[in-house]
Amino acid sequence: MNESLMTKPTYPEPLRLLPDLEAAAPFPLHALGELLGGAAAAIVEAVQVPEALAAQSIPNNGSNHSLCSLGSAKAGPLIKR
Repeated sequence: MNESLMTKPTYPEPLRLLPDLEAAAPFPLHALGELLGGAAAAIVEAVQVPEALAAQSIPNNGSNHSLCSLGSAKAGPLIKR
């Protein structure tokens, strides 16, 4: 074919699907206290997730001492026979 007879197609500029988002504020891990904040920081480092996601995976009942009693729990069967 003769290339002089064929023109290159022109396309319109594509529309953006989503608006530009501003960067999220850093999650205040220090507000969780030493124990829970340290646990969240360890998750961030080990799993490579954002701080907010790691902090939400830490159980917290409103007290910064919710995990302190885990070390004193007695191990045993859940059902006694």
